[in-house]
Amino acid sequence: MRTRRVLWNALGVAATAALVGVAAVNASGSTAGVDPRAKLTIMAPAAPGGGWDLASRESQQVLRSTAVVNNAQVVNVPGAGGTIGLGQFTQLGDDPTNLMMTGTVMEGAITVNGSEATLGDTTPIARLAEDYIVFIVPANSPFRNLDDFIQAWRADPHGQAVGGGGIGGTDHLLTGLTAQAAGIDPGEVNYVSYAGGGEVLTALLSNTVAIGVSGYNDFSDQIEAGRLRPSLSRRRSRCPASTSPPSSSRAST
Repeated sequence: MRTRRVLWNALGVAATAALVGVAAVNASGSTAGVDPRAKLTIMAPAAPGGGWDLASRESQQVLRSTAVVNNAQVVNVPGAGGTIGLGQFTQLGDDPTNLMMTGTVMEGAITVNGSEATLGDTTPIARLAEDYIVFIVPANSPFRNLDDFIQAWRADPHGQAVGGGGIGGTDHLLTGLTAQAAGIDPGEVNYVSYAGGGEVLTALLSNTVAIGVSGYNDFSDQIEAGRLRPSLSRRRSRCPASTSPPSSSRAST
C-alpha cells in the first residue's frame, strides 16, 4: 500500500504539468523493496514528438524538478497505435517503478490490431488532461478551411492523403466520420497512419499529406509560429488560442 501511495503522490504532481493522457501501472502487483521514488521509468508507446511523448517528458521534468523522483526516465516504444508498447509493458511483471502513458487512441488500436494485451491488464493511476482533436494544414495550403478540403476530397478521395495516428484510434475514427458526413465512402479515404503526432507534423511540413489530424497540443507550437493552420476541431468548446478554428458543431459538416 505504501508503494501505491507513493505513485499516487508522484502522479498528482506530474498531472499539473502533463499535456494529455492517462498514466497506468502494471496491475499484477508490487515488488517489495523497490521504491519508485529512487527510479521511475515512463513508457511513451509512440514516437518522439507526439502527445504521449510530450506528456511523458513533461511528467519527467516535474518529477525531477520537485524531487519527487530521483531518477525519472522516458522510453519510447512506437507502433500499432501504442499496442506494441502495451504488450511490452504488461510483460514487465511486478514492478511498480514502471508507468505507461496512454489514452483513447489505444482502445481502438487494441481492437483493430487484435492485441492480446489490453488496458484491463493495467491499473489506471490518474487522468491527467484532455486535448482537442484538430484538422490541420500547412500555412501555404490552398485549403483555407475544411469546406475547401472537402470539395477536393469529394472529387478525389484517394488523391487527398490524410495523416493521423494509429489505425482504429481517435484520429482515424474522426477522419472516417467526417468523410461519411461529407458523403464520401470511408473505404475510399487515403488515411496514412503514423506512430505519433511528431511524425504527422513532419508529413505536413514536407507536404507528404494534404491534411493532418491529431491532438491540438501536438501542433500548438507550429500553429503559433505560423507554419500550420487549424481547419476544424472536434470539441464542445473553442480551443484556448487566438488561432482557434470552428468546432465541428459549428461547421457545415
